[in-house]
Amino acid sequence: MPANSLSKIDVFHLVKQIPMLAVIRKYGLLEVKKCGSRWMACCPFHEDNFPSLVVYRDGWKCFGCGAHGDITDFVARILNVKPLQAAKMIARDFGLYAGSLTPPVRKRLARLERKRKAEQKFRQRVDEAHRRLSLLVRTTERVLALDRWEAYNQLDSLVHKLPYWEFLLECMVHPDPEMQKIALDSGEVRRFLGIVNLREC
Repeated sequence: MPANSLSKIDVFHLVKQIPMLAVIRKYGLLEVKKCGSRWMACCPFHEDNFPSLVVYRDGWKCFGCGAHGDITDFVARILNVKPLQAAKMIARDFGLYAGSLTPPVRKRLARLERKRKAEQKFRQRVDEAHRRLSLLVRTTERVLALDRWEAYNQLDSLVHKLPYWEFLLECMVHPDPEMQKIALDSGEVRRFLGIVNLREC
């Protein structure tokens, strides 16, 4: 089946099953390096001298400029083409054809898509919690740096929590999702940041 006969919905579902790293390597889009448990690269969308773009299995995010998306978004943006055109190109080059999908495969793709969206939503919550808690820690430390008795007096209830907050921040950037869940579901994070229970993520 020629690539131009792929349905719009099926082709996007198909390419999302291809590992992001495989697409990057096939097209030679980035020089990716292993940093601990993560794959990272310099972001092509802004001047980036130190790798700030993280490559996930099903997408990417730059912690420098904030750009993010899935496999199709990345290829479309870097090649300056429309998302549908990028998706069809990826499907063609990886030998995937929407017309060959059987009902069981379609169900599996739908299930994987729901899982992908849930993981994406969880990742967004972790990023937002990290941003807010980092701001709280920096603000508290900045006020304490003034070295005034009034500052310590006003922040007395927060000072002893700084080590715990720093521990939560470390958990949020830990490569193990379970560690991230521990931080996100902690009473401290929910109370101060308004994060909902993990069962809603």
